[in-house]
Amino acid sequence: MAVLASAAADARLLYQGMPKKLGPKITDPTGSQWTVSATTASGSSIPAGTYFVGFTWGNDWSEETVVSPAVQVTVTTGQGIAFRFPAFPTNATKANVYIGTSSSTMKYSTFFTDTVSHTWLGPLPSSNNRLAPVVNTTAMPEVIYTTPSPSPNVTLPSATACVKEIMAANTGSTAATVSLHLVPGGSSPSASNQVLSSLSIPANDVRVLSNLNLMLPANCTLQASQGSSKAILMIISGVEIQ
Repeated sequence: MAVLASAAADARLLYQGMPKKLGPKITDPTGSQWTVSATTASGSSIPAGTYFVGFTWGNDWSEETVVSPAVQVTVTTGQGIAFRFPAFPTNATKANVYIGTSSSTMKYSTFFTDTVSHTWLGPLPSSNNRLAPVVNTTAMPEVIYTTPSPSPNVTLPSATACVKEIMAANTGSTAATVSLHLVPGGSSPSASNQVLSSLSIPANDVRVLSNLNLMLPANCTLQASQGSSKAILMIISGVEIQ
């Protein structure tokens, strides 16, 4: 591991902002909730063929539900794919559409924010687009910091960052809570990696946790949430070890 001459001299801001409010989970969609059909559409770039289409409910934090059961639709030359969604469930702000040549290869294509009829003209999803999700990620904490990958000077499993201080300021007029997880790469937030559990902060007050020396392995994340909307400002400082 690289040796830091002075940790204090290398201290930097790791995160400053207001973590998302941890809202209720958005219900997974079902296949009967929407209508899908091929329709004549001028300007369509969709090649003739049979496609599988599904959708998820999403929110403003790039979280989404599990994809709906796939609907099969056959498109001929000059046709597009028409969608119509039902009323959005609580906390959903968009419907993300996934398309593929099989139900297991559907990839993200586009999104809609209302329930009127839409006709999709293509193009087909890029090979780099994400696959349809199989895990509901709504009502999960927000990723606020990701530790760097190790440099040649760092030998795994050594840490690549160290949290020195966490400040949480409640800017609201009532008490509010904040939670924080230290999540290993490839894992999800859980009780086993929670380092702050619903820390309560009185109205217009500040909590400072200093001299922490919380070592963070490479490619892990800090994930935070608060119990109110835009009440708590978090400032996290520390060092990155490279």
